[in-house]
Amino acid sequence: MERMERIHRNETVLFITSCFPPYVGASERRNSHFVYALRRFTKNIHVLSYHISPSKIKMPYFQEEMVKHIRTVRFTIKAKWIGKLLLFKKFINPLYIWLCFLSSLIFMLIRKVKYVFVTVPSFPLGFSVALACKILRKRLILDLHDIPGSIRLDWHKLFNGSLIVPLSISGSKLIVSVNNPIKKEASFFKSPSSIRVIPNGIDSEIIRNMTKNSRLQTAVFVGGASLDWYYEPEFLIKTVSFLKEINSDINLKIVGASNSLQITLSKLIKKYNLTDYVTICSPKPLEELYDMLLRSSVGIIQFSKKSMTFYDYAASLLALPAKVVEYLACGLSVAYRGPNGPLVRFITRNSVGAIVDTESPKVFASCINDAFQLRQENPSHFDDFSKKVLHRYDQITLFNRFLQKIFY
Repeated sequence: MERMERIHRNETVLFITSCFPPYVGASERRNSHFVYALRRFTKNIHVLSYHISPSKIKMPYFQEEMVKHIRTVRFTIKAKWIGKLLLFKKFINPLYIWLCFLSSLIFMLIRKVKYVFVTVPSFPLGFSVALACKILRKRLILDLHDIPGSIRLDWHKLFNGSLIVPLSISGSKLIVSVNNPIKKEASFFKSPSSIRVIPNGIDSEIIRNMTKNSRLQTAVFVGGASLDWYYEPEFLIKTVSFLKEINSDINLKIVGASNSLQITLSKLIKKYNLTDYVTICSPKPLEELYDMLLRSSVGIIQFSKKSMTFYDYAASLLALPAKVVEYLACGLSVAYRGPNGPLVRFITRNSVGAIVDTESPKVFASCINDAFQLRQENPSHFDDFSKKVLHRYDQITLFNRFLQKIFY
């Protein structure tokens, strides 16, 4: 693990990304919060945003005021201009690489940048910026939080293990070698011991009780935006039906169904003869919801791309800021690809919590079973997560703690 010197206040920093406001999405939100927090330590921040626009600029970003004072240079390549080039795919990557490489190289020279932050990079963007940094001997901070495990390994090899992953820090050591042993197609990312968040209030009481019933064979299902189910009820019932065929030892609790939906679900449960297998619960207060998730063997959150972004949805259910959920999934998680393909992220404490992105009931049922089996096979791997769980924690404070590790 290589050591990186602390960044002095008011050092010039270049923030490069392919997604930045006013374009909307979870990555844009994370980037804006990161830059906003970075401003507390240095005002010399330049944002270089590369974006291939399909047509028109999307709706304005609702928190753009957070970064409106940042000097931003945006390279927006319109689809009309690039569409013809897409007919010759072998030309597009070299063209994009040269654009990223030359523009970042010139910008670093003009602005006398010392540190370069690159987030959510496509391979051409990440490679070209890394090459420019290597030529000019700039310090590169490369955030790979959204990159799948297999590609992470490629980046890991490319940069000889010297990757910088925000919030995956230990003291003043900022460049982190990703710990990636592959086992049954699962990538385990070890969270650094320096990240310690002490829960308060009802959370501490829950954590004290977590180990009492942590082996119960129950999957708690939390479904729907704003604690209401997004899909047709048949989707859930089909999921339960498939799950019963796969593993009859798992009991399913549905949390967050509205009163009208409970009536519909109850009729379907009787129709499919699932009365002894599934329990419907009304929307719960936050502390009860936490308690149910933590006391179960598997906590399941299902979401739809049609309704919300990945982290927005999870955050709305867990009453946590989207950034916090995102970093929990990054820093304290196990990324696991089940036999049916979709990525299951375990973001939890003593039990396994899965956020599943799928529109197939059969795949969803399989993912629940995958999570359950993984919990049963690797109980010790999750037992220390309870000390690191993050509840209702302000995202800006979280960023500030991280930044204090690297700034004077």
